Amino acid sequence: MKKTNLFLITMLISLFVISCDSDPCDDGYTQLDNGVCVPDYVVGIENSTNLGNVFYHSEYGAITFKNGNWYDNQNLIIEKYKRLDIMKNIFIILIVFSCSLANAQFNKGTVFLKDSTELKGLIRIKAFGGIKFKPTKDSKSTFYDYNTITGFDTAGEKYRYIKYQDGFGPRLLKENIKGKISLYSNEVYNPGHTIPNGFAGGGMGMNFGGGSATIYFILVEGKLLRVGTRLKKKHLKILENCKSLTGKIKKKDFKKRDVYEIINYYNNSCD
Repeated sequence: MKKTNLFLITMLISLFVISCDSDPCDDGYTQLDNGVCVPDYVVGIENSTNLGNVFYHSEYGAITFKNGNWYDNQNLIIEKYKRLDIMKNIFIILIVFSCSLANAQFNKGTVFLKDSTELKGLIRIKAFGGIKFKPTKDSKSTFYDYNTITGFDTAGEKYRYIKYQDGFGPRLLKENIKGKISLYSNEVYNPGHTIPNGFAGGGMGMNFGGGSATIYFILVEGKLLRVGTRLKKKHLKILENCKSLTGKIKKKDFKKRDVYEIINYYNNSCD
């Protein structure tokens, strides 16, 4: 009888621990009602056959791609998805055009060369890597990338080249915090789709899937770690030597998505 009670207590504790884990899925995945973690929908994800054919969509919930069509959780075809390929191509063209316009402008800034030399002048960030620099408006521009510079400051922001993976060049990231643990970030954009009135089949156009996200990285003892949009358990373990911080996280004063606030607190309030 005692063994049976002990077994039941152990099972109840295990279930409680599992239920208390409110973040069981990796970044980019969402847990469905049946407990399974599936990838979040982004445009073109159906082409990644290694991810399966079930995804989570913020509007439709669980959606399934089969026989060239998208189905909702009632196994009904979502008609608007038939137009996505056309709309996707249109938006890709618009994004490339927008990037070209954005990168056409020079801004005042400072370039930091690897020999510790600083160059002040005008900077233009290139869409596919590197920068163009010129000392004055009428000067001839010079191209720089991670081979010759460590980073640059422009438009009120700091950008640095940080080594991420062996065998690959350093990544250009925005420096948010410099400290015991440095915080870097990169903006990721998903243009989404706008279905015009005629395609939507009603009196209004419909927006689908757009948005942006800040992807964070932390530099700990010279090693760059990808965080994503929120801190996970493996990242919190790095911070566990600061009891006041872990206490605030447990009390929900800080949420796991408060990456900037948590790292800032660690650098300024933890020994």
